[in-house]
Formats: sequence, structure tokens, C-alpha cells
Amino acid sequence: MNKRIVLVTFLLLAAIIGGYVFHNTSQSGKRTKEGRYTGKDAIPSNWPTTQVNPTENWKTYANTEYKYAVKYPIDWQIGVSGGADPATFPAPYIESPCNYDGGQTCSQLLIEVGKTDGKLEPSFIIDASYDKILSKKSSKLDTEQAQEIVYLAGNQGVGGNKLYYVLVANHNGTKYTVRYEESKKNREYKTPADWEHKKITDQILSTFRFTN
Repeated sequence: MNKRIVLVTFLLLAAIIGGYVFHNTSQSGKRTKEGRYTGKDAIPSNWPTTQVNPTENWKTYANTEYKYAVKYPIDWQIGVSGGADPATFPAPYIESPCNYDGGQTCSQLLIEVGKTDGKLEPSFIIDASYDKILSKKSSKLDTEQAQEIVYLAGNQGVGGNKLYYVLVANHNGTKYTVRYEESKKNREYKTPADWEHKKITDQILSTFRFTN
């Protein structure tokens, strides 16, 4: 009889303790259908979240003659013509790894610098008789007002038309004309939706800074 009373008492105590623990645990860590926790241990919705900066470990190119700097992916490279010094060249380009015959997408971002005329128009001529402007809108290059132009250039010889993205800004008496293009074997580029590396180009331009 005493053993039965002891057993019943033990089971009652175990049930009471278990219920208490379960109640506190469920109140402090309930999850919604979306997977978020609620209750006293929930993370406040207004807490800042950690965001990864995709350009953090990129290389930096600095032009000391024309006073600007820009970051670019570690597997891309800076190019100049004629063996010139990249730090002072007026028209360097940033290009992606490229194996055209192997079917790789080849991207090039040219940064051309020259004397400004005060207008937000590129340093080269876009001829309406054979070039087709697809879009034109206001934008920014670092702190300066800029203009974006997307156009389909005609008369490109073998391979037909070529699609370009252009960004133009003026800063301290200097005009900065940025031009982006892509090429890939057996691929036509007719609209911005055809570009594959444009997101990377936008990230590159987001790091552009005037240094004077």
C-alpha cells in the first residue's frame, strides 16, 4: 500500500514539473508558420540584420591623373592600350575573364575621361540615322548628377548591331564617360535583358569615387 502511494505521489510530481517546464518553454520559443520565434525570447523585428557587401574584398583601381578610384572583382583586370601607365591613362577598361571561343561571356567597362563641355552627353557621337536609343534617364556617378543611355549601335560590321550602356557625368571641369558592353559567341544582344553581367557592372559603378 505504501509503495503504491509513493508511486502515485512520484507520478503526480513528475507530471506537475513536466507541465511547468513545457509551459515555460513553449511560451518563450513558439514558432510561427513562417519560421519566426515569438514570446519573450523572440528577436525584435527592428534589430539590424547583417548584410554581406559583395565588393568588400574586391581590388581597387585608382587613377591619379584624373582623380577617381573604383573597385572591381578579383578575377577581372584593368587594361590600357600601348603599354601606357594605368594610373594616368585617360581611357582604361575593366574586363572580365574571357574565353570567347569557349562560350564564355566577355564583359568590358570603359572609363573615358576628357575636358567637359558642361553637357551630359557622351564624348562620342550617337548617330540617330543608324543608332537606336532604347532608354535615357537621370542617374548618379558618386555625388555627381549623371545620365544613363542604353542604345543599339548600328554599322558594327560582322556580327551586326551592338548593345551599349553609357553613363555620363561632369566633375571639376572633366567629363567622365563610362561605356559597358558584352559579347558571347552565338548570342545576340538586343535589349538590356540580354546582358548577363550587368548586375556586376552596377556593383562596380556603385564603388566609383571622385578623389578630388
